[in-house]
Amino acid sequence: MLRKLSLPSLFFFSIAIFFLLFIHLHGFISYDDGWFLQGAKRIIDGEIPYRNFEFLYNPGGLYLNVLGFLLFGESILASRIIALINSFIAVGLIYLIGRGIKLQKVLIVILILSYIFWAPGHVNFVWPVVFCLTTALASGFLFLEESKNKNLNNKLIFSTGALSALTFLIKQNFGLAIFLADIVLLILLKKYRNLKSFLNFFLGHAIVIFLQLLYFLKTESLVIYLKQIYYFTYIKIFKEGILNSPLPWEYPGNILFKIAKTGFYALPLIISIYAFLIIFRKKKNDILLFFPLVSIFYYLFSIRPTTDFVHLPPLIAVSLIPLVLISLYEKRRLIKLGSLVLLIGFLTLGFYSTFFQSYYRWHPPLIKNNYFINGPRVNIWTDKSEAESIKQAIKYFGEHAKNEEYTFVYNFSPAYYQILNKKNPTPYDYMHWGVLTNEVEINTVKILKQKRIVHLITDENAYKKQTEIGDFIKKNYKKELIINKITIWKLL
Repeated sequence: MLRKLSLPSLFFFSIAIFFLLFIHLHGFISYDDGWFLQGAKRIIDGEIPYRNFEFLYNPGGLYLNVLGFLLFGESILASRIIALINSFIAVGLIYLIGRGIKLQKVLIVILILSYIFWAPGHVNFVWPVVFCLTTALASGFLFLEESKNKNLNNKLIFSTGALSALTFLIKQNFGLAIFLADIVLLILLKKYRNLKSFLNFFLGHAIVIFLQLLYFLKTESLVIYLKQIYYFTYIKIFKEGILNSPLPWEYPGNILFKIAKTGFYALPLIISIYAFLIIFRKKKNDILLFFPLVSIFYYLFSIRPTTDFVHLPPLIAVSLIPLVLISLYEKRRLIKLGSLVLLIGFLTLGFYSTFFQSYYRWHPPLIKNNYFINGPRVNIWTDKSEAESIKQAIKYFGEHAKNEEYTFVYNFSPAYYQILNKKNPTPYDYMHWGVLTNEVEINTVKILKQKRIVHLITDENAYKKQTEIGDFIKKNYKKELIINKITIWKLL
């Protein structure tokens, strides 16, 4: 492919690579990023997901980090390399899709840059959603390739089925979303509306799910997995609503602000529905229906229960191709022009929010994450406060707790297990004080007593909450070191 690229194209891809390198090597999230780092560390240490420790998602994301650790060593950098590779694959797929639907080069450039700023630009670590975006792009590319054949290509249809199952292994709701998008497409298009297509699709899907089932049976974790998924997904998330956030119009502000916020959050869905209707009415290049379909289903299955700006960028990213399709197939000049203006707007806003707005909503902008942490288990740039916390924590534990196998982190900053190379004595990594049951709190305290954990870390002011764990820490430990938002404690 490189031989066919012109000098301007090579220059553009160099710029894209620069952006991706900068994005993936800057910024640090001790909670969400740390959650998947810690899960992978547990697997490397010989533990088995669900059987030895709780986990809310399917295990695919953990094993992506495990792959990074095995290839590049156990560090945050290794995890970011895996995320970077995923972004490279996504960019390559967007380029091939753009060429496949005969987009002008300038539109391909805008599309790729917009995707970079809205997907990895806002979620630059190993997090399930960005890998699900890549599997969606891969599925769309396979459908495009299949549509070039007069006769049905069984291997490509089989592969789309396998990809939908692979997406499910990474994140349940996105796996179901892409599965439904695939099924609706197969039903809508006459070429695929036959038993052979469905058999090939379901065969690809079933083989991957069967392999997952074998893994659960081999590790004796199937029953525990089903119990945990039911408990966290149905009981905690849907029934108790532990992750519920206000709807866009429920946030404080005047009526104009609420209308603007609601409209902006609804844009990916509106764009995708409109693109679907245009392509469906024209009955031309119907295979492109996949892109608005997957965008619609991704939106419907992920906009709730947590509707905030952290969760919106991936939905904007997946709606970019439908937006370009509107500019390509809409005949009315005003709407065509409007779609192009909106695309430029997304590019501009994406660039600004990636580099100059708060990173992951609550942290300094990426452009201010310019403190390099040169440690064997870190090796990325972060902001000044995080850098000080990490460096001093490493120094303290190196001097005072070097030979201790365990530490305990409360509440939800599991990255410190990875950074300090310490084990969590409990099976709980999702230690958010607001969602823990009383049973988990009591069991955690029991384990801390049994294993006599000498040193522990608290993040923010979690220990001040009136909880079993918080009360136990205050009664049995003394503060040794306060570093910005974290406090290191030692057993009395």
